[in-house]
Amino acid sequence: MGVVNVVRRILLIIFSFIVLGILCHLTQLTDSVGFYYSSFALGIATALLSILVIVVGGIVNQFRRGAITSLVWFELAWTGLLWVLWLSTAAAITSLGIFSSCDYVNAGVEASCQEFQSVEAFVWLLWLFTFSWFCALLVMSIAAISRDATINVWHTPVTEHPFFHHDPNSRISKAPTKGLGALSTGYARA
Repeated sequence: MGVVNVVRRILLIIFSFIVLGILCHLTQLTDSVGFYYSSFALGIATALLSILVIVVGGIVNQFRRGAITSLVWFELAWTGLLWVLWLSTAAAITSLGIFSSCDYVNAGVEASCQEFQSVEAFVWLLWLFTFSWFCALLVMSIAAISRDATINVWHTPVTEHPFFHHDPNSRISKAPTKGLGALSTGYARA
């Protein structure tokens, strides 16, 4: 889980910086002619919030074991917030429909078009990453609780999640191993 967690955080930070940089550039270009798109501002805010939450959470988790930022419920809360924000950003930027194809004679307009299409791709990827992790962590937490109802999954650090540290003495491992023949179906055998 440690490697997956680090890779996931690094990818989210890198992609957020890419979105932040491109959207700042596109906002600067549109602002120079007297306007800017509010969806660009939403993207900038979402990228900054993502970077802030991920970096601060990672730093706190490194220096303090069991900190609130490392707990499963907190991870679900901030990941849930971020996937909603990234979905909103992706929908807002895609709905602009500024460029459908980049076949322009002017090199500056074509470069802006390609930047816009890149930002569209990265915001959808960021939504996909955050939503996938949210769903995976939620399903793993529910599965861990169904294995052993005595554990408190929500207040354990994500790096020590019970789903990855299966106890062989839990009740799920004590299930009958005889197969379906041992179960009563209610039907008489012919």
